Amino acid sequence: MQHYRLLKELAATTQTAFTTPDTPQLDMRAYKELLDAGYMEGDFVQDHVGRFEVFGGLAITLSGRDYLRQLEESLFHFARPGFFSQHKLAIYRWFFRILGTVIGGLVLWLITR
Repeated sequence: MQHYRLLKELAATTQTAFTTPDTPQLDMRAYKELLDAGYMEGDFVQDHVGRFEVFGGLAITLSGRDYLRQLEESLFHFARPGFFSQHKLAIYRWFFRILGTVIGGLVLWLITR
């Protein structure tokens, strides 16, 4: 999910982006993973401990845009408006079976109490 957020931010910008030491290390590691995979291009600087300090000239590549498209398809497969309308009957059936079981159990409990 973090890769999706970072790539989405880069895809929305028209110029190259820079990150600073204020950027959380988790984001910095995700930037490095995306750079190593070839989904982004840019440069980075590490401090003496090995933490990433600054990324500069970040831009999304064509393979990064393809990866972003794949992430969007996989992350939001069930969020599409067509999913609920296609499976509405099954969802209602599932809901009312559970509701009926709960009500039946409550009635049995009240009778035997």
